[in-house]
Amino acid sequence: NSNGLVVPNRQRNMWNLPCVLQGQETNVLYIRSNIVALRGFSYPMVPSVSLIKAAFANEKEQFLWVFTLVTVLIVFMLFCYNAYIYYVFKDRTYLYYLVTQIGGILYVLSVSKYINVLFGPRFCRFMLTSNGSLWDYDLNILANRLSILLVVVGFIQLTRVYLETGQLQPRLDKVLKILLWSHVLLISISAPIIMSGIAYIDIEVAYISNVLVVVTVFAILYVAVVSYRRRYKAARYFLLANIIPLGVILFLGLFHIQFPSISGSIFSYTANIAVIAQAFCLALALVERFLLLRDELKQKQLEAKELTYQNERIVSENLLQKIQNDLLQEKLESNQRELASTTLYIYQKNELLSDLKTHIHTLRDSIPTTAKVAIQNIESVIRDNLYLDADWERFRIHFEKVHPDFFKNLLEAHPTLTKNEVRLCAYFYLNLSTKEIAGLLNIDPASVRKAKMRLNKKMNIEMVEEEM
Repeated sequence: NSNGLVVPNRQRNMWNLPCVLQGQETNVLYIRSNIVALRGFSYPMVPSVSLIKAAFANEKEQFLWVFTLVTVLIVFMLFCYNAYIYYVFKDRTYLYYLVTQIGGILYVLSVSKYINVLFGPRFCRFMLTSNGSLWDYDLNILANRLSILLVVVGFIQLTRVYLETGQLQPRLDKVLKILLWSHVLLISISAPIIMSGIAYIDIEVAYISNVLVVVTVFAILYVAVVSYRRRYKAARYFLLANIIPLGVILFLGLFHIQFPSISGSIFSYTANIAVIAQAFCLALALVERFLLLRDELKQKQLEAKELTYQNERIVSENLLQKIQNDLLQEKLESNQRELASTTLYIYQKNELLSDLKTHIHTLRDSIPTTAKVAIQNIESVIRDNLYLDADWERFRIHFEKVHPDFFKNLLEAHPTLTKNEVRLCAYFYLNLSTKEIAGLLNIDPASVRKAKMRLNKKMNIEMVEEEM
């Protein structure tokens, strides 16, 4: 059998080489090793061989295989379920949850070294350190680095969307963005350098990556705590869901920083537990977030209905106000027509009576003396009807309907105005001509002009006195 760093044999552990030893006999074991690739290293290497019973090794391999398979199946089923939810709702939190699950599956397979089982061709870069340790960089390590990148990127993005840091905590959101791009740049720059053989820097990259993971976990927890203290409802579920997986990730990161060369099956089991816990806890957190979003949607729907009702009420009130305004406008126009009709009626009546008085006065000299008494009575009746208070009252009623506060404001500003002066002010306010006012008052137009001059003079004097 052949095994080793560059042998494409689809075995999980590149260091295991099965052999059969005869019982109760001396067995000679020959190992052929190709160490040509190690010539370029200046440090010495001390090879060692450990013998493990096949039953123990097979039992250990079987347990690891079952445990890994169960973990992958659980996470994959959750992945499929949440992929369907994302397909239905297009919620970005589910998208980043799926990214973390892909990273989790890849991490489990890479830590357990099952990438070699899935892919036949073996790629490997290695380095010999001063203490005789051989560091290798194969597809398992590459997949491990990519899985960490997927988990961290998915976790950061899920935190930003779940806790809405872009709107609620913009400064902390910038910190998360910086950490995200730090992880992306570290892997995207280091992986090509190591794979191309330019330089073996995986030891340094692993240390920096673990430091970034620890800082990222603390940053995510800090953002969640701040959101919780600010009474953001989703933060509580986020903390409860992620405290276990983030705690395991934090433990692994700190352990690898302190003991970078130590590895073993215990880390595979721990990684599996972390991935399963993350899958279940995040799924529960997403369910709670969905319930919160549903409640918020119901609240917004109620607010929208209330807003619609208020808008309809406002529209109804505006419509009612418009109808009332239209009615008031119609009433005002009707009052204006009545005022104009009353003014025209008084004017025409006075004109008619004035003409009639003139004609009777002309006929007085041509009638017998016995009829002059009757003519005088007729002239008296005409004179009395030319200027009736009833006509003024009728005019005043219609005028006040159109201009309700005119007389009140006029007398408050000029309390010394006489009744005739108030009447003149009303006629002037209507922009009646001098002839029309003379007809209404049964006086000459010249008298109207004189009265207007006296009135203006009187009002101006009073206004000056008030200002003084």
